[in-house]
Amino acid sequence: MIAEEQKKYTRLGKRIKRLGIHKLLFEGASAREAANFMRGMGWRDIARLCEERGF
Repeated sequence: MIAEEQKKYTRLGKRIKRLGIHKLLFEGASAREAANFMRGMGWRDIARLCEERGF
């Protein structure tokens, strides 16, 4: 998640971290599940998940 945020032309920015933390704290996922939850997803899918959760 950190590597994605530090890319020069990222489309997700800090939202990718926020989604992982939301998954961990509010949805009750384990740390491993939260860290690997978005692995292999496209940025549009991740952005849609963020919008569904209000950020």
